[in-house]
Amino acid sequence: LGIPQVAWLGNPYWARFCVILVNIWVGSPFFMIMYLAALKSVPEQLHEAAAIDGANWFQKIWYINLPMMRNIIQITALFSLIVTFANFDIVKILTNGGPVDQTHVFATWAFTLAIWGNDIPLGASVSLFMAPILAIAAFFILRNVRRRGNEA
Repeated sequence: LGIPQVAWLGNPYWARFCVILVNIWVGSPFFMIMYLAALKSVPEQLHEAAAIDGANWFQKIWYINLPMMRNIIQITALFSLIVTFANFDIVKILTNGGPVDQTHVFATWAFTLAIWGNDIPLGASVSLFMAPILAIAAFFILRNVRRRGNEA
């Protein structure tokens, strides 16, 4: 056909794209269920009142649905951050951290340093480096969720 081959997992750009795409594919059912549950918890009376006031569909989404779903969106974003930091299996199976170590996450990098590099203390320190970053992110996100209370 004359179409050049694409080295999906051999080119650093395409390998990173493939890892992100598989991560989205694996995580999207969970997030869709969470967002659907959050949408179902928005009271229908708010939409009816907005329709009476003359709001269009975009205004209903922007001023009713998104503010009511803000806590769920933040909690699922935190969950996504945690899973992405520790996303060992997808990166290990697809690229093993390559090409040229461009697709490593903390978990695969720690594994590579500790097991293949025979430097277990360095691998342990890399794996423990995730904890403060995730703790700080969780603190700020959960503080915002607690301040707003149960909106939805």
